[in-house]
Amino acid sequence: MANQKLYIYYEGQDYQEGKIDIKELAPSLLAFGELIEEVNQIINNKKAEIKTYITADFEKKCFKCSLSLESSNILQSAKNLFGCKETLSIQELLELLGFINTAPILIATGATITSYLAYKIIEKGRKVNKHTILQDGNVELVLNSSANIEETKIIVEFNLFKLIKASWQKKSSIQKNFEKHLSSKGEIGYSSKSDTDITKITQEHKNAISAPDENTYIPQTNQDPVITNLTIRVVDFYGDQKWVFMHAGKTLESQKVEYSDQIKEKLKELSKYVQYNSKLPVEMIVSYQQDTNGEAIEGTQKYRIQKIIGDLIQENKPSTLFDNNF
Repeated sequence: MANQKLYIYYEGQDYQEGKIDIKELAPSLLAFGELIEEVNQIINNKKAEIKTYITADFEKKCFKCSLSLESSNILQSAKNLFGCKETLSIQELLELLGFINTAPILIATGATITSYLAYKIIEKGRKVNKHTILQDGNVELVLNSSANIEETKIIVEFNLFKLIKASWQKKSSIQKNFEKHLSSKGEIGYSSKSDTDITKITQEHKNAISAPDENTYIPQTNQDPVITNLTIRVVDFYGDQKWVFMHAGKTLESQKVEYSDQIKEKLKELSKYVQYNSKLPVEMIVSYQQDTNGEAIEGTQKYRIQKIIGDLIQENKPSTLFDNNF
């Protein structure tokens, strides 16, 4: 059984007497445990289970928690084809997250960033346009430009890339648990040894961590006004919303097409004139959700006919059924 000690310090005016509101401490520690659990799942998969235990300790002018993280298995430091470790120890997971700082973090274009925490602090959610796995196993990220920053290339360690990539997923709780754990009023510090080598997370860091992450994508609904000719496929002679149209080569299902009672009455009037491939000129609103590339997400399109802007367009083609038969 492998284990690792971690001390968490809550410092600030509210902790001068060495006590903390349980409504502040409990969600923070629960989020910390969930964060470690999720990171272990991403990096080590099912090769080890990590449990976190806590004992509270009194420390003058702050509140200190002593945590014990225990792994069900001793992880093997096997390496993959790139020479990167396929599994990480508890200490290495904590270092990756930035809770233990064993080496200075370089902050420069092209520098290797060694913690997910540092990535969030530095980049503040800048969108990653593409990534490339390098020969040494590290990963080059190309970050998009922002108001004051040009497009940037940053190299990250392979396991850090796993965390960054997981954070892009809409359902990932990495970012949520970071924010919840760091939601104390004062500063939070971490150390693997009591009272020494404390890594502090300031309010400025917290603000950076909680900044919107452009890669955690929530689809946006867009609405485009369109003037087009809808091809009529199925006629509803009673004027209800059961007409079937074709638009841009797609069949518009009746439940996804809306129109007012006034348009419904107009369609009822036109129904007796509809022929094969008749077209209806309309002004229409197409609403849809966009993916990260700004493209419409298939299946999210909805249509609303605003008004009919002309008469039916008929496509009269003479029958060729008997051509050349006599």
